[in-house]
Amino acid sequence: MADSRKDRIRKAFLGYKPADSDPSASSKAAPIPEQPTGEPIKAPPDSAVEKPKRRKPSKATIEAQAPNPSALAPIPVKSSIIVETKPRSVRRSTAPSVDAYIGIDFGTRFTKVALYLPHVELREVLALGSTAERLLPSRLTVGSDNLIYPPDLSPRSAKSHIEYLKMQLAEPEGGTFGSILPTTDTGHANAIRALSAFYVAGVIRLAQQAARRKKDLGARRRVTWTVNVGVPVKHCDSTVNAIFQEMCGVAWSWKDKKAQPASLNELVKDYEASLKTLPSASDDLPIQVAPELTAALAHFGEDKNTAPGLYAFFDIGGGTLDGSAFRLQRQPDGPKFDIYAAEVNSLGTMAVARHALTCMGKKPRSARERQTMLERLEQQIILGGRTPRIVVGDLERKVQVLLHSVVSQTRRKCQTPFSDDLYGERPGLRTLANVQYPVIPLFLGGGGARSEWYQALFLRTSNDLNQHQIGVGGYSVRLLPRPPGTKDDDYPRFVIALGLTSRGLHWDRYKLPSSIPLPPPPPEWQPPTPSPVTKDMV
Repeated sequence: MADSRKDRIRKAFLGYKPADSDPSASSKAAPIPEQPTGEPIKAPPDSAVEKPKRRKPSKATIEAQAPNPSALAPIPVKSSIIVETKPRSVRRSTAPSVDAYIGIDFGTRFTKVALYLPHVELREVLALGSTAERLLPSRLTVGSDNLIYPPDLSPRSAKSHIEYLKMQLAEPEGGTFGSILPTTDTGHANAIRALSAFYVAGVIRLAQQAARRKKDLGARRRVTWTVNVGVPVKHCDSTVNAIFQEMCGVAWSWKDKKAQPASLNELVKDYEASLKTLPSASDDLPIQVAPELTAALAHFGEDKNTAPGLYAFFDIGGGTLDGSAFRLQRQPDGPKFDIYAAEVNSLGTMAVARHALTCMGKKPRSARERQTMLERLEQQIILGGRTPRIVVGDLERKVQVLLHSVVSQTRRKCQTPFSDDLYGERPGLRTLANVQYPVIPLFLGGGGARSEWYQALFLRTSNDLNQHQIGVGGYSVRLLPRPPGTKDDDYPRFVIALGLTSRGLHWDRYKLPSSIPLPPPPPEWQPPTPSPVTKDMV
């Protein structure tokens, strides 16, 4: 049968054979629907008809393509899987390692943690835990199961709290805050150290988790960690410093353990076993202790705008009042500090509140009522103005004596005037009433730095204790100014934690008070020896 005109056109353009010319055509492809005469012929879609092959397959190929019921159908493979790509985790692991400095201000009531990333010049206070707390209570929780829980793990129901770890570690014989240990047969010294290490290890875990959430660090980047834990300067110059360093070393070995509760006896046994694994030299550990008050001005020393000179700084915490005076020196290899005097005493805001509660003779009926009364008294000390409505007994004079002790030791060791040009804030060094004696600038930090009660006590110290005898005309009391680039409104509270992230906090960077001896006293006055020669003998 002769091909029709439409069949010839299809055959010329598409290579299509009419259905009646090939009985098996229905199994190969469906016919193209007819289109009206005079319209251009459109190509069928890919799903409707197979594209013509340029090369006719051989007989062997056709036999190989025949369906075989016994053979499994091949699984189609996408081309995107065949292409070799570099996994994202591998790309992250090849990123260069970075340094990260963590500063832990281990406070009596609250702990503050800061982070410094040198590769991006980032220094900020960390918000810890799921609740993003910048003030972490310095306590461990005892659950209803009589187990002790670390700070990064909470029990279902709390039975009690173990508080004031730092004060018990530094002054085991001190009675300001009472005993903190539950009933146990474990030795007191080892128990306090084990509990403190248990707490610090949890703080390090929380700090590393918070640091990993920063976009400049990430979750998989290799990091070289360095941790500095603050210790009062006075204790750095005593045997207590070795206790703190030992405790921090054990805490570093515990930080990689999973957070889980434990009994006190288990903690003490684990502590004693961990001591055997510590290196003989503490310098080999990435965790070190450093003086708190020196750290408070360490990053000021790193700033080129800070003039070298003699500075006085007091940290008013919840449990303690720490005071120090030191000289900042500019050296080719970086700033150095000479600490002339340092004192610490249990004269913080909560310690004063406890003393006031005793002086007022009030007896709370429960522990919760007692805590509520103490918090109200503490608020009076911080926000009650220069004369809060509390009875503090002889604590006012103790605060002034601590300031006098720091300044008098410094004046005996160093006759150079105190510096007065920190970031352009220049107080009058001499007044009309005290022309001959300079006014010493006194910088404050800590949670109680804004208390007008403490500030008024410091201002009155010169007259109350007659400090004209040691060449002091008065004090210019002010909050520690924020360094350039710092936006935290509550900066004085976190100044120690931020300073502990400094890279210059090493033992070869400062001299402790014991290494700066007092000058010898002047010779005692002797009456003149009568001369044997008289005018009668001439």
